[in-house]
Amino acid sequence: IVLDFLSLYPSIIKKFNVSPDSMLLDSNLKEKYHEAPNGAKFIFEDEYEGVFPTVIKNLLEARQRAKKEMKISSGEEKEMLHARQHALKILANSFYGYCGYVRARLFAADVANAITSYGRENLERTKKLIEEKFSVEVIYGDTDSIFIKSSTKNLDEAWQLGEKISSSISRESKLVLEFEKIYKTFLILTKKRYAGWKFEKTDNTWHDTIEMKGIETVRRDWCPLVSEVMQDILNII
Repeated sequence: IVLDFLSLYPSIIKKFNVSPDSMLLDSNLKEKYHEAPNGAKFIFEDEYEGVFPTVIKNLLEARQRAKKEMKISSGEEKEMLHARQHALKILANSFYGYCGYVRARLFAADVANAITSYGRENLERTKKLIEEKFSVEVIYGDTDSIFIKSSTKNLDEAWQLGEKISSSISRESKLVLEFEKIYKTFLILTKKRYAGWKFEKTDNTWHDTIEMKGIETVRRDWCPLVSEVMQDILNII
């Protein structure tokens, strides 16, 4: 069972008021602040809202509006709305990378490290919560994804379990954990390099495909023969 945190880094920035202008450089100040796992200190939102969280809040709200409109539109309008929500997603995700880029005007290594440290802490806490509350095992976690091994062999049961875990963790963590898909079989090579026999449900009908991430079948720096052979091997497996 595969679950993803929705817009994880932007959500962390918004939730913890992480921004270059909300970071306290002098710990002797009287403002109320919280300390990130990397040691950086950020003022609470009710005292002062940073620029990053303010802008990201608007971007995420605009993206949700575009996604809602997509559901009731079709044709060219739907394509345009899809492009818009994707552009807003990329823009919101760029805040973390920008403040971690040395030549950026708002470069702040402590801010970038605070975001990733909150991400790691969130992943560890989520793993613990899931294994405590449900009889499953978390077998892989990376940045914003959690992969869970379940004992059930029934796709509908696995789907219901995925939805249950999603709503339970989203309530507790205040970050939205979305149930995304099911892999009946899963082959992991190294971090961010894996293949899985993916099952998704639309209109009460199951659809399956072999999904590959980071391996030679989907990479463009290998010759076509390597991709074709790897694809055939995965199909055989």
